[in-house]
Amino acid sequence: MSFARILPAALLLCLPALAQNETTQDKTKHLVRYSFKAGTVQHSVTEQQMKMTMNMGAEDMVTDMKMSMFNTTLIKSTKGNTAVIEQLITRVKAKADSMMMKVDYDSAIEDSDPGMLSGLADLVNTKSTLKLSDQGKMSDVQLPDNVESIKSAGIDLQQVLSQSVTQLPDAPIAIGDTWKVQQEMPMGQMGKAQAEVRYKLIATDDKHITLEQEMLIDIDKLNMPAGKIDSITAKGRLKIDVRTGMPIE
Repeated sequence: MSFARILPAALLLCLPALAQNETTQDKTKHLVRYSFKAGTVQHSVTEQQMKMTMNMGAEDMVTDMKMSMFNTTLIKSTKGNTAVIEQLITRVKAKADSMMMKVDYDSAIEDSDPGMLSGLADLVNTKSTLKLSDQGKMSDVQLPDNVESIKSAGIDLQQVLSQSVTQLPDAPIAIGDTWKVQQEMPMGQMGKAQAEVRYKLIATDDKHITLEQEMLIDIDKLNMPAGKIDSITAKGRLKIDVRTGMPIE
């Protein structure tokens, strides 16, 4: 009974403070843009991990896979609000473990065998160039000469590049505001899927942009040879270097 009397009083004491915080919350709007700097070099590693379980009759078949791609990004030049960017893949590592495939590959190790993932070996030392606006719109993409052999191995290099770039909102936004970008996602034999990427601005300054993102793939337009997919989603957090437009975390 004593607690029941004290609690409403405590809540009443908190109300002015809560109201004050709400009214003073910073809603300053920011024009979020990249600020390219010619000559900037960025080294990064992109890691992807996947665990896939398929039911084959009476038992499950589990595939564990991890891939690491080492990149060097160079801002070759800038003109107006656009930069010419060069991306070089310097090293690839991959591990896969399943009943059908066992791979432990590192392109930095001589005689390392990519096995069924031979397309990864073709990625090493490939160089691509593109133009990127300060809003993150990509154009004039030039891919390496062996792009077709890489694509035949199931790797769409242009898609890899487009997914590494984040398109920023058209108008100024406040911290916590969101925007959407439509993307096309190749899904192998299932065709091309339409994806909506939803971004939320977490922080921005003159060095970095931090975002939360969620990708929703429209599965209704996929060509499913067999089985059923209920949904495909991906969530994450990005920290982007404004000098290159590329993620660093």
